[in-house]
Amino acid sequence: AAGALAAALALTITTIAGQGGRGAAPPVRLDSAKDMEMKITEPFTLASVGDLIIMRPVSQLNEPAFQAALKIVKDSDFAVGNFEANSADLLNYNGPMRGFVGTKETPADVKAMGFDLVNRANNHAIEGTEMGMLATNALLEEAGLVYAGSGKTLEDARAAHFVDTPKGRVGMMGMTTLGFNPASNAAASYRVGNTGGKPGVNGVNLTRYEVVSGDQIAALGKEG
Repeated sequence: AAGALAAALALTITTIAGQGGRGAAPPVRLDSAKDMEMKITEPFTLASVGDLIIMRPVSQLNEPAFQAALKIVKDSDFAVGNFEANSADLLNYNGPMRGFVGTKETPADVKAMGFDLVNRANNHAIEGTEMGMLATNALLEEAGLVYAGSGKTLEDARAAHFVDTPKGRVGMMGMTTLGFNPASNAAASYRVGNTGGKPGVNGVNLTRYEVVSGDQIAALGKEG
């Protein structure tokens, strides 16, 4: 028994050393140029729209111009939009009702319109606080509509999410600038140990600069 225990300990130590000690394998160097190459070789149609501020199902509307627009989305190989509204089970939802809060059926309706993936990093994502954002994300998951840009932690919010199409795999990251709208406290935070992270969006800090020419500076001096 003692010999078996010693052998087991020796094997464990060897394994640990091989993973991170002096005998560790060198880190794998990724070929960025190769990774960025387009893997889809067939003709591929991408449909990209702006803000999806939808409060209730509308895909059933028999409006020719609207249905013609939806046909473009449905006929594409991959369709993406910015899901700016929030959604909730309004009869049972106890969170804040600020901003755009649609019905629980809305995410499934957006999916039925032909959208494959939506961005959730935007200025309306946490109008109903983190509670409203997470309720919306849960309904998107239930509808099978992939989203990116917000989550329970920053790791989740900044992660790329993917959709497998018949012609290949497509991924997207979502992000939004922070400052006036949305405020900086809309950002998610990292999970640290067992403390957990703060839910929110994948925020990008923005610094604004005003660039002026020498002539403009001189003109300002003259006016003074």
